[in-house]
Amino acid sequence: MNRPIPQTGCCFSVLAGALLALLWLPAPGFAHGEVEGGGVQLIERMVQGASGAYRVVMMCSPALPTAGKPANIELTVMRQLPTPDPLLGSEVPVTLPPEGSLVYAESGRTLDPELHVHPEGEAGVWGVAEYEFAKSGSFLLRFHIQTETGDSLSVDFPVSVAANAAAFFRFWVNLAISILILGLTGMQLWRIRKQGEPNARMVRPVATGAASLAAILLIMDFFVLDKVLALREPKVTTAPEENVTANEDGSYTIPASIQSQLGIVLADA
Repeated sequence: MNRPIPQTGCCFSVLAGALLALLWLPAPGFAHGEVEGGGVQLIERMVQGASGAYRVVMMCSPALPTAGKPANIELTVMRQLPTPDPLLGSEVPVTLPPEGSLVYAESGRTLDPELHVHPEGEAGVWGVAEYEFAKSGSFLLRFHIQTETGDSLSVDFPVSVAANAAAFFRFWVNLAISILILGLTGMQLWRIRKQGEPNARMVRPVATGAASLAAILLIMDFFVLDKVLALREPKVTTAPEENVTANEDGSYTIPASIQSQLGIVLADA
């Protein structure tokens, strides 16, 4: 009697392939503004074009980006009006999207020819969300700006990227574990070969070594190293709720918590 062949393995393969495809898809949406605890670097440039002056402001957070970690970049482009407008003020936004790239500061070679610039929802403000610098060092964020008046501007902003110490630490730990397990597995294979045993006896040590290596690296990466590296991360402190207030007689009221932080000691009269 013929029995139907179960399709469990095929279904499992399809499901696993679908999950892997979802993991490789880029996550939708953007993260804007300051990275918590990272600070902000602001650089403002006044650029002269054929039809007038432009104010270009670049914001990068964290203030000192780390290679391999996300950073947010914002670019504000404003055209200065020769005569202030009663409604618009002294400047108007440039609404044409700029083109961005990342180049080496010293050699001028291009590291990333195209930054994914997107509108931030405010006229004249553009962003590069969760950008990860591939390397550490000194670079230039180069933006090419086309304006509605026909001007073509090129503005460079220097940015320094710190080395990713956590990635180096993770790499060397994984390398040491791999060398240790491969060495132990190699010693077992050498002993089997020296004793003149059949090659079939080598299958078990190889399988055990491969399984041990995969399991230990998985545990170290997702459980041990993450907790160890989290201890080295700087703690994010919140600003105190109390504020210094100015009184009508010209004096100031400073809360006790702020006095303690600033090291202010009041002497008895």
